[in-house]
Amino acid sequence: MKMHNAWHRLLIVLTIPLVWGGHLYAQTPSYSQYFVVPAYYNAAFAGVRSSHRLVLAMRNQYPTFLAPARTYSHVALMWDKYYTEYKTGLGLRIEQYYDGDGLRKHIGGAIAYAYRAEITEEVYFRGGMEIGGFMRQYDTDGFLFPDQLPSLLDRGNADPTEEVLIAPQTSHWDIGGGALFYTERYYIGLGLRHINYPLTGIVRRRIEESRVIGLPMLVALQAGRNWSWGPRLAKERLVALDLLYLQQGPIVQAQGWMRLKWRYFLSGLGLRYTKTGIDALLCTVAVQRNQWLIAANVDMTLSRFGWTNGGAAELIVVYEMVPPKRIRSLECYTFY
Repeated sequence: MKMHNAWHRLLIVLTIPLVWGGHLYAQTPSYSQYFVVPAYYNAAFAGVRSSHRLVLAMRNQYPTFLAPARTYSHVALMWDKYYTEYKTGLGLRIEQYYDGDGLRKHIGGAIAYAYRAEITEEVYFRGGMEIGGFMRQYDTDGFLFPDQLPSLLDRGNADPTEEVLIAPQTSHWDIGGGALFYTERYYIGLGLRHINYPLTGIVRRRIEESRVIGLPMLVALQAGRNWSWGPRLAKERLVALDLLYLQQGPIVQAQGWMRLKWRYFLSGLGLRYTKTGIDALLCTVAVQRNQWLIAANVDMTLSRFGWTNGGAAELIVVYEMVPPKRIRSLECYTFY
């Protein structure tokens, strides 16, 4: 039983490379349904709606991998609004996530500002920035470091590490920004997060020896095109193509979606690609009624990692206050 528990700990740790303080491998949680929460990757999307919008987003990744361990889970609460008189969008995000059955716990958030400029009557530009902060807690007693591996593999019990660890709780500022060009039919944007490479390492020796140890900058390229028919403002029938490219350190992924809306129902299929090829098949189903949107997604793993890990599941709930009168949509591009 001790050997089984030791291997269990080892495998969990290997799925969380940050425990060695490796700044190149720390990753920001990502959402497959990014078209519902585009501001999560790009501050320029803050306040793309003309009314108050509240979003609750939840994601659970690899729920059956090394069960009963909880490998990756994330929850975020977001608000945004566009202020017409100032051509300004504001956004607020609070989020919390867990890695490695509680080996790492994160809580924090950010406030975003975006300004909209009209290039022509049909083309708009948005620039945005965000600033926030995170507090991270580490269960250092559950970590395994390279100097502990020989004893773990030999006897099933790990000797104490000789690494000098920072306090089991750290905090840092986080800065991001973005730009966005869009019309009523298409959009293309660039978002950046962790521009300041916030320090997240827990090994003091590495902090002293390296100038660049932190969460690597997340680069997000977003693009999309929609086709609708029927009444101009009703938008009850919609076909959309969405693309997302993410790069953070050496980790790269790309997603492509084809989505369909018919009256109150939305559905879509997508694929996620990584350096090793097709990683997952993505499926989403949503219902939009009055001020509410409820969207559920399942990631079905197709890579060698295997489908038995449970893939990932997402649930996003959106509540949007209806403007006092219907005017030409300020966000121009309609995601849903």
